[in-house]
Amino acid sequence: MKKLVYTFALLAAITFVACSSDSEGERPIGGDGMKSAYYIVNYAEGEFAVLQTPEHYWTLSYVPSSIKQYYSPESNVSPETWDVFKRIALRNGDTGYDGFLDEGEMNRCCFADNFRSIHFVSDADWDATHPAESSLDDIVTVMFSTYAPFVQSGYDRNASGLSWGVRTFYQHHASVLTEKEMAMIDWEGIGFYFDTAPDDPTQVHTITVTLQTVDGETLTVTGRGTPPWGDYEPIG
Repeated sequence: MKKLVYTFALLAAITFVACSSDSEGERPIGGDGMKSAYYIVNYAEGEFAVLQTPEHYWTLSYVPSSIKQYYSPESNVSPETWDVFKRIALRNGDTGYDGFLDEGEMNRCCFADNFRSIHFVSDADWDATHPAESSLDDIVTVMFSTYAPFVQSGYDRNASGLSWGVRTFYQHHASVLTEKEMAMIDWEGIGFYFDTAPDDPTQVHTITVTLQTVDGETLTVTGRGTPPWGDYEPIG
């Protein structure tokens, strides 16, 4: 797998959304675990940023200072967030777990939003078939893991397609991703890179990423630098 070192001008520090942060109350640590109607007991939302990772692909993650977290009622944390949590869990079909969560499972967290689509454009020419402001979706590979197939299987740990324990990992072109895949995305973020090198590898690009949520909201975020291209190891 190719690893590329490149100039990145958006953020100096590498930062990921941390579901263990205290942005919305104390962390729900309950000794050895707890009984729960929900498999995911924590959802997070916030302001997206395009960040550099140690592996040199880029990722969409939340700015830590913007994070809001929504906990399940069983967590006994932040009661003011419980109604929002229950609406998200109902939308995701995660209301019938009725099982025991160990402490590790209690620390699992997903994006509060599910997405219909993700799109990429640049302010500069990429190559002859991808001029400035045209879609790059067919040459951008997107990576993330999700709990949705596990939950939708009725919490079957042997369900087809599970690749990382109870998570499913996707590594597909942006052009083929749909809301079926982009649901219950793990808090680690959404990684992406470009399959091909630009005609001018030294060109600095402003990459605009547009996400459409299943609730009809449009989220737009930009990152500026010399984008990563090549083949990359899965995130995680």
